[in-house]
Amino acid sequence: MKIIILLFSAFFAAVLQKASPEIGAVGIKLPLLQGVVVYYALTRRADMTLAAGLVAGLLHDALSLMPLGYSVLCFCAVGIVANRFRDVVFNESFLTIAFFGAVFAAVGTAALGAALRYGGVMEVGWGRIFLKAGGEAIAGLVCAPLIFRVLAGMDRLTGNAPRRREPIDAEIRYSGI
Repeated sequence: MKIIILLFSAFFAAVLQKASPEIGAVGIKLPLLQGVVVYYALTRRADMTLAAGLVAGLLHDALSLMPLGYSVLCFCAVGIVANRFRDVVFNESFLTIAFFGAVFAAVGTAALGAALRYGGVMEVGWGRIFLKAGGEAIAGLVCAPLIFRVLAGMDRLTGNAPRRREPIDAEIRYSGI
């Protein structure tokens, strides 16, 4: 059921992100797919974070005019870094979620712009990349807490509510008899 919720939420976020109007001259969109990855990074283990980054990145690339794979790399990398810090921070705080949403949007957008620039896909200047990353950070600051609350509610409704803190190494260990 966790995978179904992930697929549904990523698809719904992709449709809303694509349908939302661009803001400003650099084309800032609401980072809804990145918010989904932030939710899974702060509430789940690394495997679900990678799955969220993969699905969200593929949907992001498929709905835009860039080759597949660039967003997947950026979403997964930033998601895993956020996942590693989830035991250090209070991950249910509004400010923590907003901070991670802003940082994820800024770093993810800057990394994606740099990858597209060095990959030869887009000819765009560094000023435009950083301006867009700053705008996406502000949008992520607002969007991430909202997405977090909606997805947490969906998880509670379906019985997938995560424990307060899932251990990073949740392996089954067998002891000798």
